[in-house]
Amino acid sequence: MSTQIDYNDPRYAQAAAEILRRHDNGEPEANITSAVRDFLIVTGLVTGDETVQENPPAQGSRRAVDLAALDTFIEFKRRIGTAGGFNPNAEYVQQLDDYLEQSENQGRMRMGILTDGKRWLLRWPEAGPVRTAPPYAFTLQDPDRWITLFEWLRDHALSAEANKLPSRSTIAQHFGPAAPSYERDIAALRALYTQHAGTRDTLNKVHDSLNCV
Repeated sequence: MSTQIDYNDPRYAQAAAEILRRHDNGEPEANITSAVRDFLIVTGLVTGDETVQENPPAQGSRRAVDLAALDTFIEFKRRIGTAGGFNPNAEYVQQLDDYLEQSENQGRMRMGILTDGKRWLLRWPEAGPVRTAPPYAFTLQDPDRWITLFEWLRDHALSAEANKLPSRSTIAQHFGPAAPSYERDIAALRALYTQHAGTRDTLNKVHDSLNCV
């Protein structure tokens, strides 16, 4: 979906304000989920048809991800960690990591977000230790800075600019060594390399792929 928007449209700040209001009031996770979904749709990052609430992470799973948007799982908590600072609860991170692993085991690589509406943590299969520095994490400070959340989601979590013509700079930004998606893909290739280490053809193909990046 195209993400060409009017930055002066007051709806975007209003949608961000609703996310923060529900976070600050400690409202149920479902309420924060609904506000974030509204933000994604009103800003054009996704369409309503590109989101699914309570989505199983894999076929046959009895668990459910709070929100799936495009190829990204978004898991919500009232608070993802301690009130002071950005310190995500390890159990919550593991829950999201498990969902991503289940999806990966069925052949679908996804990005994942753990959020309480204010603090946002980016994860992917084999992501390793939690990193709370940009671009691996984001904090929405106030609704007037909604554009920073929009850009973080667009550039690092959703890869939503399908209609934007690529340039050298945008390719480097989204797929270069500094991009989380690059780390995700390298981790996937290394896992595949390890998993099929005894199969010569697969081993050679993965080895060649790693040497090309």
